[in-house]
Amino acid sequence: MLLINPLDYKPYVFVPALALGYLASALKKKKFAYKIIDCNIEQDYLNKIFSLAASFDYVGITATIGNIESAVSIAGFIKEKFPDKKIIFGGPQAAAIYKELIPEYCDIVVLSEGEHIVVEIMQGKALSEIKGIAYFDKGKVVINQKREFINDIDSINFPAWEDFDLGKYRPVVKRRGYIKQPFVLFLTSRGCPYDCVFCTKNIHGYQLRLRSVENILAEIDELVNRFGVKGISIADDNFTFYPDRVKEICSKIIERGYKDISFSVFAGIRSDIGDEEMFRLMKKAGFSFVAFGIESGSQKVLDKVSKRLDLSKVGKTISLAKKAGLYTLGFFMLGFVYDDYNSMKDTIKFAKSLPLDIAGFHIATPLPGTKYYNQLSAKATFAYKSNLESLNYHKYLIPFEFSGYDGKMVKKMHDKAYFEFYSRPKQILRLIKMKLNHMFGRV
Repeated sequence: MLLINPLDYKPYVFVPALALGYLASALKKKKFAYKIIDCNIEQDYLNKIFSLAASFDYVGITATIGNIESAVSIAGFIKEKFPDKKIIFGGPQAAAIYKELIPEYCDIVVLSEGEHIVVEIMQGKALSEIKGIAYFDKGKVVINQKREFINDIDSINFPAWEDFDLGKYRPVVKRRGYIKQPFVLFLTSRGCPYDCVFCTKNIHGYQLRLRSVENILAEIDELVNRFGVKGISIADDNFTFYPDRVKEICSKIIERGYKDISFSVFAGIRSDIGDEEMFRLMKKAGFSFVAFGIESGSQKVLDKVSKRLDLSKVGKTISLAKKAGLYTLGFFMLGFVYDDYNSMKDTIKFAKSLPLDIAGFHIATPLPGTKYYNQLSAKATFAYKSNLESLNYHKYLIPFEFSGYDGKMVKKMHDKAYFEFYSRPKQILRLIKMKLNHMFGRV
């Protein structure tokens, strides 16, 4: 199987495609031939695809909101050059819009975790008997029975790190010097028990499934000692849900005494979970940056988006992280249909009240596969042309039109948030201090 990671739309950092690493490992375990092509680091990726596709019956393409445009373009190229190849799409965007992909762009869409599914396809199992897929048969799209999630995730082999040229992955923006290289994303769990309306659970579901601490440390050992990895960013949906588990992981990392290794959690953690000991051990273990998903400074809006977050706990949690010596990032979303001028003003005020080193303000964009998208899809006019268009949160600063929704006012509040947060003397001094620390390697 030829595994392809399409070209991402304006990424901040290029990292090995974790999903493809897991699929490759599953195929390797069963002794199936495969190759990985990452279009983000291949200068002439279409020629590379052309030269390799002839050797494989199946082509697997991972599709996210950030690369769907490239994904369908590559699929079209393969269909034109190799019409006999079977194309399989996977990933959260593919799972959300499978009816728009089959059969024009692909033959099969994987609707959940793919490690067992790709093996069953390669083994020649009848598509009608493979749970968790959609496919084209007799002129219509067939959706099979839902597949159970993999409960024992220790049973999943480590990603096939050996199949990535780790030295080629680096930050897109040079000023992001705090990201030590080689740099990889890392999962310690799958799933999240929360039900935020702006998030999709298509792939990993609501059940939080944990890798054992021993399994986690074995992979970190391999990344550090075998592959020379220097930067590891935890990409879990909910890494700190069990603080005692985080403490155990960090204590084991400290015992190993890794040299010049930096950990981070850019994916974001809960801003109402965590105690002084947890953050202290994270810092001692080599964690440098921790991002917090806060979303809004309005309790009313948080309740509407089902965040299940008590704003009164946020300041204390972030203060404990700062006290431990961690850099703190806060993510906020403005312009939900539940927002108004006052609630967005509250969000800006709340962000400024927190001891954050960096704040990211995004305009809430309804993404396919989310409850927020489902709520608006029949009533709103979206700015993006179709679900096959790649997006990030800054592409459309007025993402949709909706009765009573003042997009121009939302955009003004978005600009106001950035100006007010970063123009403060205190914040300017924080950024200068961060820059100096990066320059002198004190991350």
